[in-house]
Amino acid sequence: MNATSPLAIARLVGLGSVLLRLPLAAQEVPAIQVRLPGDRGETLRFRMEAAPEWATLFYRAAGEEEFHGLRMEPKDGGLEAPLAAGDVGSRTLQYYLAYKDGGGVHYLPTLAPKELLNLDLPAGPEGSKVAKGTVNPAKGFSFHVDGSLEQVVDRAIQGPGENIFLASGQIQLGYEGVWVEHHANLEARVVYTDQPTPGQSRWSVGELKGQYGYREHKIQAGDMALQESEFTIPNGGRRGFDYTYTSTTLYAHAFAVNSQRLPGFQGLIWPEGGVGVFGVALGYGWLDGKLRTKFVFVTGKDDPSKAINAGFSSFFTSREGSVGALVIDSSLLDNRLNFSGEYARSRYDADAQDAIGKVTDSAWRLGGTWTDSIFNARASYRVIGHDFGSVGIPILAGDRWGLDGGLGVSFSRWGFNLNAVSERNNPGGNPLETKAKHDVQNLDARWTGLPGLTFKTGFSHGEQEAEDPNNLQVPFANSRRVGAFAGLDWAFGTSGALTIQVQSDRLRSTGQVDTTGRSTTVTLGGAYAIGERLRMSPSFTWSRISDDATQEETRVTGVVLNGTLTLLANTLTLTFNGAYNRTQLPSGTAPWSSTVDGVLQYALDGHLGGRGRAVLALKGRYINRQDVPVHDHRLFLTLNFAF
Repeated sequence: MNATSPLAIARLVGLGSVLLRLPLAAQEVPAIQVRLPGDRGETLRFRMEAAPEWATLFYRAAGEEEFHGLRMEPKDGGLEAPLAAGDVGSRTLQYYLAYKDGGGVHYLPTLAPKELLNLDLPAGPEGSKVAKGTVNPAKGFSFHVDGSLEQVVDRAIQGPGENIFLASGQIQLGYEGVWVEHHANLEARVVYTDQPTPGQSRWSVGELKGQYGYREHKIQAGDMALQESEFTIPNGGRRGFDYTYTSTTLYAHAFAVNSQRLPGFQGLIWPEGGVGVFGVALGYGWLDGKLRTKFVFVTGKDDPSKAINAGFSSFFTSREGSVGALVIDSSLLDNRLNFSGEYARSRYDADAQDAIGKVTDSAWRLGGTWTDSIFNARASYRVIGHDFGSVGIPILAGDRWGLDGGLGVSFSRWGFNLNAVSERNNPGGNPLETKAKHDVQNLDARWTGLPGLTFKTGFSHGEQEAEDPNNLQVPFANSRRVGAFAGLDWAFGTSGALTIQVQSDRLRSTGQVDTTGRSTTVTLGGAYAIGERLRMSPSFTWSRISDDATQEETRVTGVVLNGTLTLLANTLTLTFNGAYNRTQLPSGTAPWSSTVDGVLQYALDGHLGGRGRAVLALKGRYINRQDVPVHDHRLFLTLNFAF
């Protein structure tokens, strides 16, 4: 069968959409932006530009034990959560984020809540009223240990050299002190594994950082996250040293960090030679902070071979160069009108080992949003030059431009959203590179007929083209897709919810062979609870993919069931999940597989007198595949603890 047939396209239509999105820059962990107030009595605003399915902000004042949850709501094409700064009750706010996207539930930072983000709030008039010499008694030293022990007690299939006992854990040390307007913080985390990779030690430093703050000044060293602008140094984990000054109108930031993570203690305080990124940012707020401008300058060198993950690095050549950027951000008309822009120019050598040397190019973006009670609109445009680059960005795809926009209307019972994206790769037509385009339009509508019952429908159209349809770097390069979906979400009280959706797509290959195909997918899912004892989340997926030219069909069926049964409240629980998949191929074969996992957990917290937490668990797994004669089953005994 031809590789560009609609049947092949339909089988990977989701993957094809992702691969052909032609991202202007590599998509990393979504960044959360925090807009500081000018005074402690004003409002903090936490925002995610790339909106996942949902996100919740967990926060607490430094020194508190419990976190408060704050759901982030859709706004201006992203998610946003306001928080009154005066309600924090401390100069320092600790927080982390939980969010869900197509890959599941994630946390920011990744190890949250063991690892937290810290935010120093403006001093405000309240800070001057604190008596001198006062020390917050809630601060001090902290010590946490958590680990996991696992013993394989039974298994059907044993791999060569496979271990039957595994152990891992970490030790976390911390200190936090507050003296009037002085704030000191030190965190260290040591990680242990008894199954290190080749060349790796059993013990390693997972995190080590220190901070000192006085009024508007803050110094930090060690592991940190920096974010200045999209084209200079976006959000990402770094090691090194930085200084920040933040007031109601003025912002200054100087940093010297590594371009990537190095092993052990290398570059912990100051960047190592050959992988240093140095920069400065100066910002000023106008019109009581409604208009903000910032200049960013970054320079440095990069050597991927020195990184911890050198074998998995996405760039394999040494780089060096400098980039300067002017950033503008505004919130006008009672925050209904927001716009932002950036212009950056670089002198950059993407491969310091060749003879080409540094070249100069530019990149810029401009976007804005309008939001009122029922209407919202957004638009943005960005251009990245062919030779533009920054050592502060791990991966950046140049020679591209993109335009995206959307508008939405939302009433109490109905609403709709319209979104469109248009992107071009190699718009200048460089003969040494692939020229491609990607266009997608989506229209979604919803109507709430009864409380808890929402009907939804939508239409989509996509088209992608490339000059070289046989280029393996652009799979399914030339194709068009028209699709529609309809479904409903029904939440019946606190006992459960039901989701039904039907998706139909019409696909056409416009490459070497002009053929068409269709796909239909039906999805049912939900959750159901019987009192406090039993909770289940079943889902069912069925899809049919057909090729109009050959009349061949492929059918895929999948069933998943997850659940939790509480045998003894807060003590003994059984968690189970199972999956079954079957694919009916045109050849007549029908490969299938089934997997069942179960965990019986016994909580030992009551035996520890409040000094820690521990869970003893018996885990089992059963795997049955049509093409494997021996059914694999395994039984584990695990102990997880934290003190």
